[in-house]
Amino acid sequence: MSLLLLTCAVCLLLSTPAYAVDKGNFKTCDQSSFCRRNRALTPGASPYHIPPDSLVTGETGCQLDLVNEETGVKLQLEIDHLKGSMFRVRIREKDPLRPRYEVEGALIGEPEKADPSQCRVLPRLEKNGLELVSGSAMASVTYDPFRIDFLVHNEIAVVLNSKGLLNFEPYRAKKNPPVQVQEKASDDSQQESEGVEGEGEEDDPEEPLAPR
Repeated sequence: MSLLLLTCAVCLLLSTPAYAVDKGNFKTCDQSSFCRRNRALTPGASPYHIPPDSLVTGETGCQLDLVNEETGVKLQLEIDHLKGSMFRVRIREKDPLRPRYEVEGALIGEPEKADPSQCRVLPRLEKNGLELVSGSAMASVTYDPFRIDFLVHNEIAVVLNSKGLLNFEPYRAKKNPPVQVQEKASDDSQQESEGVEGEGEEDDPEEPLAPR
């Protein structure tokens, strides 16, 4: 009987919700400009497009410019064929204010690239993209709006930017506060002095990568 009572008491304690977390110690989404901007994104046509003349092909892949029509920010898109009918996609700022940190150690060594003789980069018939073919896998790139369909045996497996929610926030320069002249009056004479109002603030300082 005592064992049954003990078991019931433990179950009751475990089922009781915890109220010890102070929500005031955490920011809400409304208090973070980064969160507000990304929450405001809605599905639709992507603002990103690829200029066709930016294509640079290599032995196992290609590089392309990726431009945001709304902000004019230019990114660099890299697509590589990997061994095993896989693809690697990387997006970086083309002309960043400073090098962006890249995670190291997440992979056990650098991925092995595919045999160049098995890799092909082909223009699409409708001229609004290209296809990268490696074995049974293919990456079909649409230039405008930007989108990549990854297919295996001609069946879509994964789609990048299918809803147009890709969002990459670049580094932005800090805004310096304006210097204003303040006048101070005394009983005997007028004296002028220069002063700076407020402390220097960053306008959306170094934001992280924000893919959606």
